Amino acid sequence: MSVRYGISLVLQPSFTVGVHHARQTICSQYAAWAAEMHMVHLPLVDYFQCEDDAAPSVDAGLDELAAQFRRDHPDVYLCRQGVVSEEENGGSIYLEFTDAGEQRPTVTELRTSIIEVLNRRQPIPQQDNPALRIALMQRSNLPPAVFQSAVTFAAGAFDGSELPQCATLGQLVLIRFESDAAGDDWNQGGWAADLRWQVINSHPLRPQA
Repeated sequence: MSVRYGISLVLQPSFTVGVHHARQTICSQYAAWAAEMHMVHLPLVDYFQCEDDAAPSVDAGLDELAAQFRRDHPDVYLCRQGVVSEEENGGSIYLEFTDAGEQRPTVTELRTSIIEVLNRRQPIPQQDNPALRIALMQRSNLPPAVFQSAVTFAAGAFDGSELPQCATLGQLVLIRFESDAAGDDWNQGGWAADLRWQVINSHPLRPQA
């Protein structure tokens, strides 16, 4: 069994439910499983190695960061930019977001703070800033024409939905992932065959009512 950790952003519940329903429809139409089986989340730090006994320290750092964030910046939000696709690695489709307006800090800056917290407790290799996006379909291995049909279908699913254009931040979550198929290289997508996960902890990014 291979283990990795991840740190993700979960948007407000009503928005997340809407994305989940759209994603279920898209994946079921094209028999695509890799995204459908995953949680609806926006990865900020993806698939990093962490010893299980170091995870509580990482989580404590995230708790401190989230408490400061919701105290000082309770109204940060993201706006969906549209559906984007990648043909490499079997073909994937994402709902992409952009930081909204002139708000500060941005979600990108929040990610930088998370990396700083993480490296003080559990140093990780340098990562490129990932695009702000939620997976709708991953490693689909569809024929090219069918994949393009799926991209068009996914775009139409959101164009025709009542999903708001923007969503506030909900939770910052620390996740433990397991896969028997991933081996030592999670960049190759072996995890798509049998991914399992456990949310270790969840930290609110907005003041609780």
